[in-house]
Amino acid sequence: MCASHIRRTTAAPGRRWPLPPPDTPSENCLVRVSDAGDGDPSDVSDAVFTITRPNQAPVVDSSISDTILVVDGADFIRDINASPAVFTDPDDDELSYSANSSAPAIASAVLSGSVLTVSALTEGSAEITLTADDNRGGQAVTDFKVRAGVLNPPENLSATAEDNTVTVTWDPPSSTSFFTLENYCVYCSDESDPYADPLETQTISAQNTSFEHTDLTPGDEWYYTVTAIYNGDRESAPCEPIKILIVGVGDRLADIPTAFMLKQNYPNPFNPTTTVEFDIPQASHVSIIIYDILGHKVRTLIDQNYRPGSYTIVWNGRDDKGLSLTSGMYLMRMRAADFIKVTKMLLLE
Repeated sequence: MCASHIRRTTAAPGRRWPLPPPDTPSENCLVRVSDAGDGDPSDVSDAVFTITRPNQAPVVDSSISDTILVVDGADFIRDINASPAVFTDPDDDELSYSANSSAPAIASAVLSGSVLTVSALTEGSAEITLTADDNRGGQAVTDFKVRAGVLNPPENLSATAEDNTVTVTWDPPSSTSFFTLENYCVYCSDESDPYADPLETQTISAQNTSFEHTDLTPGDEWYYTVTAIYNGDRESAPCEPIKILIVGVGDRLADIPTAFMLKQNYPNPFNPTTTVEFDIPQASHVSIIIYDILGHKVRTLIDQNYRPGSYTIVWNGRDDKGLSLTSGMYLMRMRAADFIKVTKMLLLE
């Protein structure tokens, strides 16, 4: 035992010993007892004992606010030691941490040292619990809620042309999950992917579901798609693009198809997008639905009324929730009036 670490004193009856200094968890003390009566040095006894400062448990210094995450989107990452630290320890003990999710299938929680990563896996809610342990019997616990949502795109996009004006319409998303729908963004292009190669974009308030594209030239082909904007700056994937031909007044009758037709998608096999063309000879309600090989519906491409004409849509290989489908054979069925046709499509990874 190192003498410099021992406090020495002569004991007296009723003596009170002070706690060790704040930066010293424990301290060894030497007590020498003597009768001090006859001067006999043999009447002296030494004892050493340890005084330990009581442990103070960690405390929650800065709680984490509830948050909303996008399924398969950016993770929530937080260094719980970074200022402002989530936990502090009055004794300056080194803390160890653990994290737990109440619903790991919805939101996973992983700690790497002091860095917490929360990932949204499926739609729903979970509670993330963080625990700090000073390894001396003291703990502190805090939790926060995570809501995992899907940024659903608009549905049932369609377009009609009258002379030099195209009117684009759509339906709101089937669900806004935990998000607030604020706007739509319309993408217009003469390329087949207007989202990637837009010539024009237009922001439309969430109260409207239509857009007029004016001053167009007969004979031109235009492609349109629409996204939904949530919570200020969170944008959904685009809905399936639609193509429309701008025709002059004298060309309309010549361009009307004479029969219903669902053409084979191209390319086929495909990854991840493929183009679907279909003809409508008379005003009809048209549905085109994608099924997996077991007959389960995975995606409704269109389900709306169409005027006579030829139409093109692009499927991005995603289901109705916006999630990418696995490779395999899929069936596409078109129904319009008394017309029904089914074609096969092969999605490759």
